[in-house]
Amino acid sequence: MESTIGGGKLPVLLVEVFKGVSFRVAPLKQRDAEEMIQEIQGYPLLAGTRGQKSCDINGLVDLLVKVSQLMMERPHIKEPDLNPVRVYEQSLLALDVRILA
Repeated sequence: MESTIGGGKLPVLLVEVFKGVSFRVAPLKQRDAEEMIQEIQGYPLLAGTRGQKSCDINGLVDLLVKVSQLMMERPHIKEPDLNPVRVYEQSLLALDVRILA
């Protein structure tokens, strides 16, 4: 499953391949990131449906929180863009990262 994680000024953005979008204002807490993931249309696929194994949701939560922290700690970063982020069963991989300062 692929997702996009990005931000601009204060909001943190999670978009997934089915065009589900969720926004929060940074800084994110773990619960914020969990809610963002549960709000997107593709959540059932991440959680595992029809006998499929679930993806690394905890890793995705951690990544969202860390991107949020990065934006707060380094205010010169205007727009982080991780696109796509491939979410596997036990890991994730950002295939392309762009950071605008």
